[in-house]
Amino acid sequence: MTRTIVVPAILHPRRLAWTALVLITLVVAVMFVIVPARSWLELRSEVQSRRVEIETLEADTARLEKRILDLQTDAEIERIARSEYNLVYPNEEAYAVLPPPPAEERSTSAE
Repeated sequence: MTRTIVVPAILHPRRLAWTALVLITLVVAVMFVIVPARSWLELRSEVQSRRVEIETLEADTARLEKRILDLQTDAEIERIARSEYNLVYPNEEAYAVLPPPPAEERSTSAE
């Protein structure tokens, strides 16, 4: 008497081999497609933020370069000397206008 072992179709060796091959292919596809794609998207975002930063720095550089050129002119030097340091030419008189006292002091001095 010979016995025949009946294997369910899902556990057949050929079917298991194909299933394993499909699973391995999917894992490889995930490793070589999805992971690099996510990294690429992150890098793209980083590049965009760096471009914005570069534009800001270039604008600051242009503003500072203009300021350097302005500070090399006699008119700008005179303006700064007069406004920030209260300097005057010889034979000129400088006058300072004081602000009015606060309202509290005015009311007590009137009494």
